Amino acid sequence: MLSNISSQNQCVVSDAGMETENGNDTINNTSETIPITTTTLLPTTVNIQSEQTLVGESSEMEYDYTQSQTDAISKYKDAITSRKPGQKTMFHISTVASRDAVNYFGEVTNYFINMDAVFANVLIANTMSCNKIFTGSVNAPPVRIVLQKTIGLYGANLKQITYKEGVLFIWYNKNDFKFTVWSTSYKTCVSALHTINRRIYNNFIKNENIQNSLTSHNIEQLNAT
Repeated sequence: MLSNISSQNQCVVSDAGMETENGNDTINNTSETIPITTTTLLPTTVNIQSEQTLVGESSEMEYDYTQSQTDAISKYKDAITSRKPGQKTMFHISTVASRDAVNYFGEVTNYFINMDAVFANVLIANTMSCNKIFTGSVNAPPVRIVLQKTIGLYGANLKQITYKEGVLFIWYNKNDFKFTVWSTSYKTCVSALHTINRRIYNNFIKNENIQNSLTSHNIEQLNAT
């Protein structure tokens, strides 16, 4: 699933640590602000045909419900129902070279063919304006209705998160049940991951009807992250 694209006016490059707890950034490093220009155009060899931005798969997504998926659902349910008081949500944030990030975006989007040309140009320009891109992932249970509600029709919900949080790109990989975020900023990457995590959680407990089996502390704790 694809979501694009934030027209940010700057990127922040930091040599920060790669772990975050509960969305609280404890970085003390001095960051370097790099202006972003959005005038870079796609190579002429890239054929962009669509006039409408395609930001995700339709609601007709099909999944192969194998034993591994059943196990993944069970593990996710066990994890959220056994949260301990005071337990914090943590994400591992890493960095990739901007060129590698653009190459990945091209691979998963069929080289931007199904993306609006203006959005694709902004994505490439913003990404290439930074030396490194921050990225992190959040796991999701392979439950069709949960994924559909989290992603939205044609990725509408992910697109909303992308713009609101100011990140570059969000992609759902249905092979490993993960949502991955790319951003020029450490803080916005973490914030977007927390937003996605909350939506997955809320959609899952509603679909599984396990609200009553979760303590109010667990629910309030995740919603606060």
